[in-house]
Amino acid sequence: MDVENFKRLFLPLHPKLFRIAYALVENKADAEDILQDAYYKLWSRRNELTDIQNPEAFCVTLVKNLCLDFLRSPRANRRDADVPEAVTLSTASSPDEELERQDKVQQIRHLIDRLPENQRQVLRLRGIEDCSMDEIEQITGLSAVNIRVLLSRARKIIREQLENIIHMNMDDKKIDELINKALQEEQALPEGLSRRLEKQIDTWASTEEKKTRSLTRRRTLYWLSGVAASILLCISFLQYKSSYQAHDRLSDTYTNPKDAAAAAEKALLLLSQNLNKGISQVDNAGQEIDKVNNILNKHLND
Repeated sequence: MDVENFKRLFLPLHPKLFRIAYALVENKADAEDILQDAYYKLWSRRNELTDIQNPEAFCVTLVKNLCLDFLRSPRANRRDADVPEAVTLSTASSPDEELERQDKVQQIRHLIDRLPENQRQVLRLRGIEDCSMDEIEQITGLSAVNIRVLLSRARKIIREQLENIIHMNMDDKKIDELINKALQEEQALPEGLSRRLEKQIDTWASTEEKKTRSLTRRRTLYWLSGVAASILLCISFLQYKSSYQAHDRLSDTYTNPKDAAAAAEKALLLLSQNLNKGISQVDNAGQEIDKVNNILNKHLND
């Protein structure tokens, strides 16, 4: 799978995956780290994922497992500390109703942060627009009945505590609207997240392409080195053979013992000379091969 197909298949899932990670680890910086780790694992295994039937479900499971691993690590106790403190609102009518509504949203964000952990998780997961009940069951390991009970308790706690703060009763519909607004603000993606993630994917692809080119180049240069060595050895052999054939051939038989002795001495001398030439030519060939290898190694190290 090339980089463009990878981004087309997996990159659109990152908002949902980030929000799931944030709902579980409760820190945006950690959630982004987990998201990047998830995409690196996806990239590393991309050629194995071409036939998966549900890429989204696979990614959700991957992020969940990474979050669980993170929560078991020493870094897990880092909840975001930017939730505003609760303040008491006046019962008098505000000149700016939107400002008052925003104050209530901030109050609810603070109240959500004070809920028991299991209630916080299911409330935040339920607040993710395209996170289904089946996915929440898969992520939390809870049944649909237990999830609904936790959601009901969370909403009841928030309503009761908000009513105590603002000194007025609120209906369930209004509370749900404020909770949804608070969750939307809380789950807003960090600025530039999409750009950073896409840039990181491009970096992985570029690094892998350079490694592939380097490996291909090394194999090519080593092959050329072997060919060059073979050619040099052949040239040396041919030079040796040509030198040997250039000498006068000796007679096969002799009638005079002195002539035979002289011929034997001449043959030994010729053999010695050719052996010395052969060794010298092999040495020269070896030196040429070393030169070729030095040139190739220089190119490999560039």
